[in-house]
Amino acid sequence: MMSPLNMELIVKQWIESDDALADYPVSFDVPSTRPARFITVERVGGGSDGILDRPMIAVQVWDTSRWNASNAAMALVKPRLVDLWQHPNVGAVSIESVVNFPETVAPFQSRYQITVSMTVAVNG
Repeated sequence: MMSPLNMELIVKQWIESDDALADYPVSFDVPSTRPARFITVERVGGGSDGILDRPMIAVQVWDTSRWNASNAAMALVKPRLVDLWQHPNVGAVSIESVVNFPETVAPFQSRYQITVSMTVAVNG
């Protein structure tokens, strides 16, 4: 029996495999030494019944200005996330929101957040 899929990892690898996003390192946590721009991936909800997983994933696009974060989120990351239906285990993808989500404590880096929900077959 194969182990269940980790959708955080799959989303991270999916984003990393897009050449258009090569300038955006992708991680699960904010890097201790921050690059000027980067992306974080975090599961923020969703249930699983052992057959289907319905993860809610937050993808945060960090950049040097609000415009750059917004533009990268809308023009590069969102279309890439919509294409997750191409993964063999993903049956449905829905972009739930795209919002300005600036940091509220120093260093006040600009950030946009995309929340995406999916329906995924648990075992490959």
